[in-house]
Amino acid sequence: EPVTIQEAMRLPEWKQWFDAIEKEVKSLIEMGTWEEVDESVPASRGKKILPSKMVLKVKLKQNEEGVMVVDRAKARLVAGGHRSVPGRDHFETVSYMAMGKSVRTMLALAAASDAE
Repeated sequence: EPVTIQEAMRLPEWKQWFDAIEKEVKSLIEMGTWEEVDESVPASRGKKILPSKMVLKVKLKQNEEGVMVVDRAKARLVAGGHRSVPGRDHFETVSYMAMGKSVRTMLALAAASDAE
């Protein structure tokens, strides 16, 4: 797995890495998770720009013979959130999660009531 985009660009599989990066950026833009800003603006408002980097991973899957093979290239943009200060750099944090037990209970209730 390449550590940097520059390293990925030198690999024969660059097209797969490029597609994965493009998919990640498009997804983030569509969800409205970030906005591009002039580096001088946040500093003037007492805000800090968090550094970010693209993490590139190879996802594996098991084939019919039980052997792990490459499934796809995956890219994720990660921010150095550990450097942010609540109340100064951000005012809310959202992370939607459901516990497996809760999901199973909801499915069981839906099945019992013949819900569609």
